[in-house]
Amino acid sequence: MEVKACMGCFVEWDRERDECPVCGWSPQKPLEEDKNGWHQGKIIAKRFLLGNCYLKKKDFVIWRTYDSLLDIRCYMITSVGGSLTQLLQIAWGFSQQRDKKGCPVVLSMFPVEQVYVLVFSMKEDMDKKDFLSWIMLPKENPKQVIQKLEYLNEKQKPEHVLSEDTLLDERYRVIGCIGVGGFGITYLCEDLLLQRNVAVKEYFPSEWAEREADALEVKNSRYLNAFLYGKKSFLKEAKITAKFIHAQNIVTIYDVFSANDTVYLVMEYLQGDSVGRRMKKRQYEPYSERKAVEIILSVMKALCTIHENYVVHGDISPGNLICTKEGTVVLIDFGAAKYMTDKQPVLQAAFLKKNYAAPEQYRTAKEGIPKDEGAWTDIYAMGATFYYLLTGHVPTDALTRLSSKKTELIPPKKHGVKIRKGYFQLICRMMELDKNLRIKNDRVVIDTLEKLCCKEK
Repeated sequence: MEVKACMGCFVEWDRERDECPVCGWSPQKPLEEDKNGWHQGKIIAKRFLLGNCYLKKKDFVIWRTYDSLLDIRCYMITSVGGSLTQLLQIAWGFSQQRDKKGCPVVLSMFPVEQVYVLVFSMKEDMDKKDFLSWIMLPKENPKQVIQKLEYLNEKQKPEHVLSEDTLLDERYRVIGCIGVGGFGITYLCEDLLLQRNVAVKEYFPSEWAEREADALEVKNSRYLNAFLYGKKSFLKEAKITAKFIHAQNIVTIYDVFSANDTVYLVMEYLQGDSVGRRMKKRQYEPYSERKAVEIILSVMKALCTIHENYVVHGDISPGNLICTKEGTVVLIDFGAAKYMTDKQPVLQAAFLKKNYAAPEQYRTAKEGIPKDEGAWTDIYAMGATFYYLLTGHVPTDALTRLSSKKTELIPPKKHGVKIRKGYFQLICRMMELDKNLRIKNDRVVIDTLEKLCCKEK
């Protein structure tokens, strides 16, 4: 069966059909065109390919769209009268219902040919009546925007970061720095158009580049290839993260853009602390079994979705699990993520978290080519995180265990902690050094945890 992509809604369908089963498009149908001269096949902002019209109302038109940078199908609304206020109200209405299952997600807004467009994503090509039920038009933004980031003292501000009030892509105002890594700097920003807070991650490999004014410059010509490859990997992170826009417990990416000779990812801003930071605030006091299981189950369910899409996260640790103000646990940072079939060179060594990395990740770091990594790799890291939550101590790293005569994990009682035998047995199975002996399926971990919880009751 020969498969082709529909040019109306961009889903795949077989050539035996005369028209797309999703949107009804066929090559024989005439092109639709609106008052702005927009039509199927038109390219917007050198990035978005228009499909066919999804919905036409008196006040607005919605086009099916393909975003070539994030590699996703999405939708674009234009106001018939060119009303920015109406688009903002639609965006605010979606934002107000964001926690409801199936709600469209607002990605971005920008001006095109003297009109504004609102880009959003839906989980699927939903029925038009169902979509219209999501349209609310609040008169004002229901979300309060953080305008300033308070540091305890000026020394807390990291070096080499963009100054406050720097304007990125003519719309994102830098409020302050909220994270620095070896390959990137994350800022809390205000989206001036959509009037919301976002997290903007800047590709800044400090080993290879430095800042001159606001732009990045490679330190030495010998670093140029590495810098460019890292930039390509950064864009890959954006595309992989975009696969999970509608997934629960996974950070949402909104946009990606180039500026200052580098690349920026725009993501939802999550108010809260990482599990690692919370543990530090607790002075490493272990979590209760119930609370630890609650955290692990949330992330394991997110991993089910990730692994079903043949992706390995590759960098799970307490620092990449955010506990929001609402009590939700969200998995962030897909910088080390890769497809299970990837055989391309990777920057694995830069992302290894010593006490959470599986043995096969060390082999990848040494050889530079992914090998033997899969769902079981993330399961190892989840086992290590579970151990940390229950004991307040990081587990012995894989290399030390491999080079020791005694490869078993240190029992929790050696740390002065008493936990149920079933939990420690599960952790040991998740952290088997031999991937062939390790649990390979997320559902096995989830089912085991749920059974242990039932026994507890």
